[in-house]
Amino acid sequence: IAEENKKTGTYTVTVTYTKPTDANGDASYSTTIFLPVYQFCKVTELRNVERGSWTPGDKVDHRGYATLSCADDADGNKWYMKGDGVAQCLMGSENFQWESLTPAPTCNPQSELVEKCGLLEEPEFGDVVYKDENTAYFTCGAGYTLIGAEQEYTCDSDTGAWSIITKDNPNGHPPKCQATVAAVTRHVIVSGMEITVNENVCSDDAGVDRVSNALKAYLEDEDIVRCTVESYCTWEDFTCNHADSLLTVGFKLNQITSLNDKTVLTEDEARIKSQAPTKTFEVNTESKKRAIVSATINKVTTDVATTCSAGYARIDNSCSSCPSGWGYAGDTCVPCSIGSYSAGNSISACTQCTDAKTTYNIGSTLAAACVEGAAVCTIGVADGVATFVPPTGSRVEFDKLISVTCGVGHALAVDADNTFKCGATAPACYEVCLLADRSTDELKALFIHDNIDATGQLVHNEKIQVTCMAGYELAEDEPVKSYTCNDGTLPVFQACIEQAGSQVLTTVIVCVVVLGVAVILLFLFIIVQWRKKKNAASYKGKKSGKVGPTTAEEGPRRSKSVLSAKSVQSTRSSVREVSVPIGGGTMPGGDMDLEQQLRTRPQSNKNYDRD
Repeated sequence: IAEENKKTGTYTVTVTYTKPTDANGDASYSTTIFLPVYQFCKVTELRNVERGSWTPGDKVDHRGYATLSCADDADGNKWYMKGDGVAQCLMGSENFQWESLTPAPTCNPQSELVEKCGLLEEPEFGDVVYKDENTAYFTCGAGYTLIGAEQEYTCDSDTGAWSIITKDNPNGHPPKCQATVAAVTRHVIVSGMEITVNENVCSDDAGVDRVSNALKAYLEDEDIVRCTVESYCTWEDFTCNHADSLLTVGFKLNQITSLNDKTVLTEDEARIKSQAPTKTFEVNTESKKRAIVSATINKVTTDVATTCSAGYARIDNSCSSCPSGWGYAGDTCVPCSIGSYSAGNSISACTQCTDAKTTYNIGSTLAAACVEGAAVCTIGVADGVATFVPPTGSRVEFDKLISVTCGVGHALAVDADNTFKCGATAPACYEVCLLADRSTDELKALFIHDNIDATGQLVHNEKIQVTCMAGYELAEDEPVKSYTCNDGTLPVFQACIEQAGSQVLTTVIVCVVVLGVAVILLFLFIIVQWRKKKNAASYKGKKSGKVGPTTAEEGPRRSKSVLSAKSVQSTRSSVREVSVPIGGGTMPGGDMDLEQQLRTRPQSNKNYDRD
């Protein structure tokens, strides 16, 4: 490591050598070496984040932390850090010594959170890490331990509240970050680790050592156990028993340095519990027949044990005094119960309120938190579909505003306030009226305009305007009507009828059409009659012999194609004189019958009168 990347400090290393029984020389050898290689991480190696800055700004000691924060922009817009913005310095690599940050941190506008559940309150000496807009957790700075926190908190999109708001914490106060001191001892106890193996590889002490070494090496290589690699702990008290192809092993990881940092062991314990099961490793039995045996881990049980010096309490495997609002009980700290309080930073029990006074909630920090019982309002039970924030059972002041959220398919009445003061009547939730129940076909059958939002809904006491189609009305001069939703029930829509003016118009249109048809028929009748009269006149003229050529030139031309009146008359006379004897005689005019005579007439005489 380059000199400028080193920090003044010293490691004390004790080297101990034990001579094998078949070797020469002294039975053991021990020496102590002082190594000035205490290293730190450079904050400048962390990724640059737009609008973000890391604290501290230069260096962080091994296993220390750097935290990202976001600054407001020049326009006054506020920004927050989203993602993993707490980086731990972990020595061991010359290239990059910070733990990986997943997901990568970014600075985002606070409006993202305001639209959801808002910002969580930050603890003193700690930070809030937002994994996304809906999930967050708390962290503490180096030298502090987090007390009274869940693993993470979620945003309820329906109520708009973080899950940190509970009956015991109605105001959503953050957990505590309390200064820690070094523990006296701390170790991880691994018991009941069951391993499937076909051979009894633990039949003697040598076999036990082989299994212990193989398992330790495997857990280190898989990056499950780190403290032994970094010499923060030792691997001790290994046990091994075999029965029915099943090994049951146990061991202890004993922390020997940095005892003020519980994460040295708690992180290893978490990885052993979550990652070791289903893993398979190999054991060298040194047998001639079958040297390598596979062993599969089935399950494991773990526990972390911590002891603290006098004057300090064990809190979540850290040693510290009790924070404010907490009191000492047994060998740990617990929140002060209702009716008691604690200023903290001690290992004393909580102090009881005097004069029969009480407190609003657990975890009270001052004597001033003790109040008369009549000053406390307990939030009552919500109806079956409503949710209160703070929740039912919370002890709050009488002027505390409580928000109401209705369940699916329900809503507050129109213009109703969604908050109420504790002690007052809560607004009720009513079933909504779904407009999708009114189909387009149904509306058309009622002659109602289909501009109703089929995806919408009405809340209790909300009105909807129903409009008739063009040319229709509900009553005279009433084309629109209002309907009111009543706890999920919407009245049946009244059918629209044709407007009075529309009926007259329809009648006029029908009359005009009928009259037009009559006129057309009359016109056709007149034409037909005129044609008949014209034909009749023409026939009479032909019969009287008055029909002739209109010009001298036309006469000869017409005489070739038109029979003269005399010829027509002669022909008609000949037809009328035909008589057919019943006995089958012949017609006058020769042996040809009438049909044959007509066929033999000259073709120039076709235009005779067919009557």
